[in-house]
Amino acid sequence: MSEKDRDSLEHVLGFIRTHFNCPDCNFDFDEEGDRSSEAIECPACQTRFWCREVR
Repeated sequence: MSEKDRDSLEHVLGFIRTHFNCPDCNFDFDEEGDRSSEAIECPACQTRFWCREVR
């Protein structure tokens, strides 16, 4: 894509979400942002687990 083509396109912002499956109850959920290296709490069963990395 040329710079001219890029400049003619509308500019929008994206966002990152991190997806999880709870290791205790297998609840499927996501949270906004890169949650790597953070403790996460499952909204279904309140089990806390660690998100080692995001791939």
